[in-house]
Amino acid sequence: MQVYLISDDPLLSHQTSELLQSMGFETPPDSILSWNQAAEVVHLEGIFLFVLGSNPQRTLTQLSSIFSKFPSSEPPGQRVAIGPHDADIILKALTHVNEYVPDIELEKRLRGAIERLLLQDQERQAQGKIVSILGPSGGSGASNIAANLATACCNQTRTLLIDMDLQFGSLDALLDLEVKRSLTDLCELSSDFDYEMLQQIFCRTAQGLSVLASPRCIRRSQIIGKTVMDRLIALSREHFNLTVLDVDRAFRESHLTSLLQSDLILIILRLDFTSLRNVRQMLMHLEGLGVVREQIELVVNRGGQAKEMRVNQAEIALGRRIFHILPEDTKHVLRSVGLGVPVLVQAPRSKIAQSMIGFAEKVSARCALQLV
Repeated sequence: MQVYLISDDPLLSHQTSELLQSMGFETPPDSILSWNQAAEVVHLEGIFLFVLGSNPQRTLTQLSSIFSKFPSSEPPGQRVAIGPHDADIILKALTHVNEYVPDIELEKRLRGAIERLLLQDQERQAQGKIVSILGPSGGSGASNIAANLATACCNQTRTLLIDMDLQFGSLDALLDLEVKRSLTDLCELSSDFDYEMLQQIFCRTAQGLSVLASPRCIRRSQIIGKTVMDRLIALSREHFNLTVLDVDRAFRESHLTSLLQSDLILIILRLDFTSLRNVRQMLMHLEGLGVVREQIELVVNRGGQAKEMRVNQAEIALGRRIFHILPEDTKHVLRSVGLGVPVLVQAPRSKIAQSMIGFAEKVSARCALQLV
């Protein structure tokens, strides 16, 4: 794992760097940064060591300023502060870091702190992954893509598909499912539901995919808030290797909760001006919420049509690379939707089905899923 050392104290930086090397960590020059450079890297994965130095009050203020840019979620890295053995400073630092090591006990305690963080990271990596799929406008095809992605993955890893369009969800129709109960029925019984209760409201497709359908009543959907979503996501991570969320673009509390806890957010777009404008606005909004840039990937749907914008033009306009392009294949997609069968199953040799398989492989690799 990459280690970053943030310090303006040359002597303590050298001492810490030597200790890290004795533990087997490399500390190349580009991993040792000043406090003014810290904001450029804290959004990355890795272990960050913040050396508070001779003026800890000043560096604590800088630390607070850095993490104020993540108002709704924490950046992904593990964090250690190194500073004086002062109770007030330790308490303030621990609001932003996972571990605190007094500088007078650096040699004795740094190894233990890093070992604990590595163990926590291993436990986090072993948890199931959450992938949210989001369309910036109606008709983007996000729900159909979510259904096919989950179907493609369910044969290789334990997968759950959740319809987070709580008012007008369509996954049950796309997969021809008979919905008898939804999450609102469970919430009305108990907000502290367990997995045994949760799995009783799943629908299952012929391919073995577990699906949690959207509520049947718009009014009742309002009871699904942050507490319910926190519980649902925790249970999903514990019992499924992959959970695919088809998220409505309304950005209600329940949607924000799921997006901020996602390991990967896939934004579905078309190569036209209106779609790109909406995607640009959505990216700005997600960034303002504290979603880390590296959590987001862009997916083009119905690519290859006449008069559409070129891919490189879209990438320049959005300032991001396109993760995958799903080709235009109206004939097979509409037929599969009409039959309530994923196009992967209904027309496995079609170009859209083959592209979906490649897309699922990319997502699996991106999330480091354990496939069987």
